[in-house]
Amino acid sequence: MNRNDKVRRVLGVFAVLSLALLLSVSCSDNNSSTDPGGGGGGEGGGGGLDVTFSRYTALVQAIAPPVYTGGGGSYYKPLAPADSTEIDPDSIWWQGEFALLGKVFGEDEPFSLYRNIDELDDLVAQCEEMLEYEEGTYTEYEDRIGDSITIVLEIDTLTAPVAIPEQCQAVLGSDSLSLDYYIGVEIDDLDLVQQTAFKVSETDEWFYTFNSMPRMEEQGGVESSLNLAYRNHQTDSIDIKSVFFKYQNNMQDTIMWVYHIQTVNTDDFNYKMSWYSDEVDDGDTTRFIGAIIGGGDKDSEFVLRYRQFDPPDADEPDSLWQSDQVFGPNYSDEGQDLSQNYLTLYPLTEMYKYDDFPTGLLTSPIDPADAMSPWGP
Repeated sequence: MNRNDKVRRVLGVFAVLSLALLLSVSCSDNNSSTDPGGGGGGEGGGGGLDVTFSRYTALVQAIAPPVYTGGGGSYYKPLAPADSTEIDPDSIWWQGEFALLGKVFGEDEPFSLYRNIDELDDLVAQCEEMLEYEEGTYTEYEDRIGDSITIVLEIDTLTAPVAIPEQCQAVLGSDSLSLDYYIGVEIDDLDLVQQTAFKVSETDEWFYTFNSMPRMEEQGGVESSLNLAYRNHQTDSIDIKSVFFKYQNNMQDTIMWVYHIQTVNTDDFNYKMSWYSDEVDDGDTTRFIGAIIGGGDKDSEFVLRYRQFDPPDADEPDSLWQSDQVFGPNYSDEGQDLSQNYLTLYPLTEMYKYDDFPTGLLTSPIDPADAMSPWGP
């Protein structure tokens, strides 16, 4: 994990720790009570909301192939030069510094499945932490290096559907959601925001969360995500969709990725994920989309299909970098010939492509983080 990613994780944990410490030792300014936000701090917290959310890593592991540990590579480069003779396109799943399986089912790359699910569980845990306390504005805390931090916590009952921003509707699948409660926290001093709407019952659960934090490096920048997770408590089936937008260097460098994983036939999976790269490195611009679609039974047989689009908005994929692969348990090689059933289940037309990404944010006059939030700036 590189320095930027380590800082990103630390900031996420620091947000929770700072919140817990502040709410336990600080005074609250204008701490007005609303149902269910006021009167928390006792058993159940959050003014009576006693909620335990699902953790999704184990649920994903139950249906998806295991974490791939054979490599991945830096997310901002293509798999290999187009004229490369060192890597066989039919072996790009396992071979080379930029092995595809590391990008798809690894846990180190920003857009790998288990990295993203792990971070989703971090956001879930943060919401549970926030529900332990009363809503309000908390200030006058001085940390170890003498900086003042102000945290604003809000917990409320929802009375109207929550919007899905237009830029994210292609992936999340609708324009609004009917949920029960809202919890939001902002730490302006750290440019950290987490806003969540949720609904939990005996039968199922919805968790809809926006998160934004700085990308800590010399050029500055921000990474934002919008996640929608659903779990059926009776069957343990899941359906998770996410949109990510990361920029730096005055929007000259942009990374986006989107994914959707769901349970099918009780214990099988469907998965699709695409990433977009538009970065400047030593004067050269890297622009392309890598797209994955596939699924099946992780314990017997599953397939993955890869296509690379260069330029990103190309109608047809790059003929040099495309591969269909059949896998057995633990990623064994079962050949490249897909049955008609697999071709029907996972058509290339269903891949996430350029128009499915929040590309409007690239030229939006509104900051991408503000435009991605269902609740605005």
